[in-house]
Amino acid sequence: MATRDLRPALAFGGTIAITWVPSAIVKEIVHRARPDVAVLPHPFPVQPDPGYPSGHTVYITAFVVALIWLLRETRWHRLALTLGVVAIVIVFFAVSIDAVHYPTDAAASILWALAVAPGVRVVWVDWLMPRVPFLRPGRG
Repeated sequence: MATRDLRPALAFGGTIAITWVPSAIVKEIVHRARPDVAVLPHPFPVQPDPGYPSGHTVYITAFVVALIWLLRETRWHRLALTLGVVAIVIVFFAVSIDAVHYPTDAAASILWALAVAPGVRVVWVDWLMPRVPFLRPGRG
């Protein structure tokens, strides 16, 4: 059902952004080296930034979590859950096989997003959004 209510879109986007953006700060704090790509038969250019957490893996996990919450009471929920898990697994293997990240770093990035996203949702959607006048429930 189409609606002009901006709140679900801002809840969705905000949950992703506030889960994903701090991972770049953690990446600079932890400063873990990436795998040595020179030993690969298809070496990629060396990435200048640290390897943990994997921004791609955090992003896709946060995206899937937000999408599942957005669709939680619709007929699309189970499909989003299934395809979302498949997407996370694909990104995990892509960054691991291409040696962009260690598999442990990619797995820990999934755990980061799964741990942070629920708290982000509570703070952003339940606490901050209702305090913004045009985002209060009952409007739209």
